[in-house]
Parts: sequence; C-alpha cells; structure tokens
Amino acid sequence: MTTNSPLVTGRHRRAVHAADGIAGASLPATSGCSRTSARYLTGKLFTMVIWHRIVAVLGAVLLVLGLVLAAARHAEAATGCPVTGSSGQEQDLIASICNVPPNAQYGLRDSAGNSMDTMKVIATTSAPAYIAVYHNCTTNPCHMLVASSGDLRTWTYRATLQTDGAQPTVKRLSDGSYLVPYEAQVPTDHLVVVWYSSLSHLLAGVTGSRFDVPDNLGACQGTPNIYSPVSYTSLSHSKFHIGFHWSNCANDREGTGTLTNFTTWSASGSTWLDTALDNAGAAGKHGDRDAIWHGGHLYDVSEGTTNPVYSPADWRLYSYGFTENAAVQIPVRTAGGSTAFANPTVTSLTGPGGIRDLVISIFIPSEGAAPGEGGELLYTVPDNLGTSQGALPAVIRRS
Repeated sequence: MTTNSPLVTGRHRRAVHAADGIAGASLPATSGCSRTSARYLTGKLFTMVIWHRIVAVLGAVLLVLGLVLAAARHAEAATGCPVTGSSGQEQDLIASICNVPPNAQYGLRDSAGNSMDTMKVIATTSAPAYIAVYHNCTTNPCHMLVASSGDLRTWTYRATLQTDGAQPTVKRLSDGSYLVPYEAQVPTDHLVVVWYSSLSHLLAGVTGSRFDVPDNLGACQGTPNIYSPVSYTSLSHSKFHIGFHWSNCANDREGTGTLTNFTTWSASGSTWLDTALDNAGAAGKHGDRDAIWHGGHLYDVSEGTTNPVYSPADWRLYSYGFTENAAVQIPVRTAGGSTAFANPTVTSLTGPGGIRDLVISIFIPSEGAAPGEGGELLYTVPDNLGTSQGALPAVIRRS
C-alpha cells in the first residue's frame, strides 16, 4: 500500500510543484507588507497541500478497511456461516461443512430401506464408483452394512457385514484390499478391525482377517477413524493409526492407537484433542471424528456435547487443526435450522461430474432435528484446496 499512497503519486507531485511555482513567481518582492503577504500566502498554500495529503491518505485507509469488511460480509452472506478458524485452510474447511447446500439429502436410506446412519463414503478405482459403510440400529444390536453408488445419491444395498457392529469406517489400501474398523457391541462395546482382500469380497461380505482390539484404556471403545497416510505392503508388513473414543462406559474421551502388522496394538489417550475440545466448548462427551487433509494441513472433524449432563440434543461439531493446535465449533446451517449434529465424516474424491469434491456426512439426532431433517445427512461441495498429504503428526505416530 505504501508505494500506491497519494503521497508519492505523480499527480500530487505535480500539484505541489505548481503551488511552489505560484508562490515563487507571482509575488513581487517590493515592500515589507508585500513580503509579509507573500509569506502568509505561501504558508497557507503549504498548509492546504499538507491537509490535502492527510485527507487523501485517510481516505485510502478507510477505503481499504471498507473493502475488507465488505469481503467478510460477502463471504458470510454467501455461505450463511460466520467466518471462523485460525488459518485459511481451516476457514475453507469449516465453510464447506457449515454451508449445507439445497440439494443435500436428509434421512438417507439404501435401496432396501435401511437407514444409512454414520456412513463413511469413499471412491473405488472401478465400478461401482463409490461405496459406503454404515449401520442400521432398528435391530438390537445394530447391523453394519455396505452399499454402492454411481452418483453419490442413489445407494444400492450390497451386504450385511456384521450383525453386532456400528460406527464403521473404511479405507482402500494400495493393493486393492479394504480395511474396515468398527465398533463391535457384543459382549461389550469394543473396537474390531476387519480386512477384506478385494472390493468384490467387501461387497459380498466375505471377511478376510479380523483383529479384536484389547480394551487397554477402558471398556466401551468405539467410533474409529483411520489416519492417512498408512504404511502398508501387506497385512504382515503394515502400520495403521486409528482414532477412537474410550471410557468406562461413562464420559467418553478421545484416544489414538496403532495396529502393527495386524498382530500388535498400542494406544494412549488423546489428551491434546480432549483439551482442545474442552476449550472450544465441548464440556461433555467427546466422541466420533474423521480425519481429512485439506490444503496441506491435517484436521480432525469431531463431535462433542456442550453439556456435562448428557443429552443427544447437545451434540455439536468441531474442527481440530494439528497445525493450529486448537479446536473451534463448526456452526452447521441446514435449510430447516437443525441444531444437533453428530458422527461427521469428510472424504475428498473425484465426484460424478469429474471435479474434486468433499463428500460430507453428518448424523442429525431427532432431539435436535428440524422437521424432515432427522437421520443421516449427505452432501457434496467443491474441494477448493485439495488433499496433499504430509507426515502424520507426532501425537498420532507415538500412540
């Protein structure tokens, strides 16, 4: 801004020189009175030029401030969401999640009529183009299912993967096999990691290998997510970093574990995430999360309740930035004005239109749902920044 200031523009330099010329050429040096008048006129002209410069600078500053404020108001008006987050990457991610588009799908169900609650969507490398794992809890215990889609809107039920499973997630590995961690419910809630050797086996429900995670942090472990990148050449030469919640079936906290060579598990509490969520207003339970690289930064999109006394109406979403080392609430805006949001997932993939999209799913509890908006919410928005990945943070790798 300094080089464009009115103080150094050619126009103002010319005005000053003209004033100097008037002062120097048009006043004859005769009597003392004339000399006094000349000095007075010169001083007045000099004062006027200085004030002109000051007013011009202040005008430029006010113009810049006005443009900045107008841009912020425009961004908020365009998305319906307040600008929040401590970096450009985080602000873009939060705006993408916050602004639920008009064509979003609420209360999503598969072709068999099963609710697709807590779904995680990923792309394949062949037909069908997209798959989702999810649970249906109209039975007790919940059933874990898989469906496929060619357009991210119509979902074909393919198989029941488990009859005692919930909260699944899924990742395609480099050899075309698939990893599916989930929350088993028998005999008590605990983590299970299942490996499927191919897409066809996953869609048919043909399990390859299974690892039951020990409850080394406490009972009631669940809501897993997978951190990328993973280290994998085969199951016997692999390392998977998995986020989850744990508790003694009371106040859920966050944890991170490492499954090495599909035989050895180590885990620790994610106090860094719990502290950040507490500071952001999640005073109660800390539960499900999904991890997404966005603009070269890694984020946990997490759920938490705002009240120490549990109610499903108090679930809210939060963004935790590993670079920013802080969490902020994501103020999701739906068409009907739902207020409770849980079980978020975010996936970057190439959408049916051939552009990079963020596929976002959120479960809306009935206690905080607007009419017609309860159940699983699914929508896509453009991925503005991409998913370039770096090394996993040390707090994940050392679990």
